[in-house]
Amino acid sequence: MQGYQRVHPEHPSESANLRRFGIESFYCRPGIEGAHEKGGVEGQIGYFRRNHFTPVPEVASLAELNELVEQWDQHDGLRRIGSRPRTIDEYFDVERPLLLPLPEEPFETRRLFTPRVDRYGQIPVRANRYSVPIRLIGKRVRGAAQEAAHWARPRGTIPAGAGSSRTSPGVVTLLGA
Repeated sequence: MQGYQRVHPEHPSESANLRRFGIESFYCRPGIEGAHEKGGVEGQIGYFRRNHFTPVPEVASLAELNELVEQWDQHDGLRRIGSRPRTIDEYFDVERPLLLPLPEEPFETRRLFTPRVDRYGQIPVRANRYSVPIRLIGKRVRGAAQEAAHWARPRGTIPAGAGSSRTSPGVVTLLGA
């Protein structure tokens, strides 16, 4: 039986993105011996979500929401976690010199795909189906899917008019159709 490994196989695009940022990925240790490895980050994400996104803030635009998040982040930087002697910002100032600079060249974040259009004029993208022009039935098309987190769209709007807004990959674009 194979023992526990802290490395795992990755999708080629994931590996390329991690290498680009100089990140070495590994799994946390399971059980009590690895309990310290990620709980602090997850705890702070939960704290931020509970204190700033519950209830969901009502904003007119993504820019307004980003401005609010920036204000909340600055305020939280002055906070101490538990009985620790320093604020969040003071701890970050210690780590800041250890951070690598961001790469200068752009990196493609869309997932490219080449599905065949079915007899209903739809293409599968992950767990969803998207309508395309019926003239493409039976043909293979090239497309790109952008994660929903990168795009702002009205609540309940579903890209291409199909699929589920909860599992949607975001924005689907046919390339050269």
